[in-house]
Amino acid sequence: FRIAHNALANYYRSRRPLLSLDAMETDITDTYPEPGQFVAEADEWHQLTQIVSALPDDQRHLLALKIGGGLSSQEIGALLGKSASAVRVELHRIIKRLRAEYKKEHYR
Repeated sequence: FRIAHNALANYYRSRRPLLSLDAMETDITDTYPEPGQFVAEADEWHQLTQIVSALPDDQRHLLALKIGGGLSSQEIGALLGKSASAVRVELHRIIKRLRAEYKKEHYR
């Protein structure tokens, strides 16, 4: 079994295209944020989590199904026994509330 495994590994290794280091792109960009930006984003994330945690349980659950679960309004409605339009209206109200709370906290 080990011999067959190694033979197969060698076969696929030999079929792999070889890339020259000279042919590779040398345009490497730094994707790490600046320290100040990192702190600002962490602070913003902390504010958002506090605002979301202040929501009632049913609203947090609805938001988690939509954003975290990636479910459509129809799927959420079927789970919760509501119509898709009722789910969309509730999500709109939740997002409007979150936006207002964020602006209130952000501009203090």
